[in-house]
Amino acid sequence: MTEGYDLSSNTIEQWKVRILPEVDWFFFTNDECFPYGEMDMLVKSNLSLDIRTSYLTWSLPEGVFVKKMHPGEFEELSYEARQRIAEIQWQLGRGLVFDHEETEEWFGEHGPPLYKGAGKKLVLFTIDFWRSLEVGQVEIF
Repeated sequence: MTEGYDLSSNTIEQWKVRILPEVDWFFFTNDECFPYGEMDMLVKSNLSLDIRTSYLTWSLPEGVFVKKMHPGEFEELSYEARQRIAEIQWQLGRGLVFDHEETEEWFGEHGPPLYKGAGKKLVLFTIDFWRSLEVGQVEIF
């Protein structure tokens, strides 16, 4: 293991622009498992490279539905709903969802909310969480 280093404000700003789009993307295998509004059928060929990279859309099965939510909208859902959504994202292999053990050392006291799913503690990066980070809070090892 190497010593960690603090990320510069410039790096965090670049990550904010490139890694996360303006809205959160959540994926589902059918249009009935998201009771909080309508979803769209995902058309992978219409996705930008940044979206494909951030959300690892190549790992998603065909016929997937997508729900786009504005910053903070996901966090307004009940904890149970957020936990179920996080679990579905993990099961589908969506990007920006991690096993807590992978990210535990990065955030210290400022970590994102944890969700249970697939026998793990899950961390789901959302725009709201990403924007809450300040320079010096994240230490990458």
